[in-house]
Amino acid sequence: MNDIAEEGEPNASQSDSSTVLDSLSTQGARQIYEREAHIVVDYSQLDDDYKDVSTYITHTINFLTL
Repeated sequence: MNDIAEEGEPNASQSDSSTVLDSLSTQGARQIYEREAHIVVDYSQLDDDYKDVSTYITHTINFLTL
């Protein structure tokens, strides 16, 4: 009976594995966020029409409907 009751419960090694994977995922996400924080986008050559979001959306919709 104990085997049946324990079947759905994670054992110690499964819990440890999950903790390690969670830790690695968190570290990976942290590294990605750190790299993204250093991204610099140069908009100086972007047409002024596209710097305004609403204008950009209008241009994109018009382009897609051609």
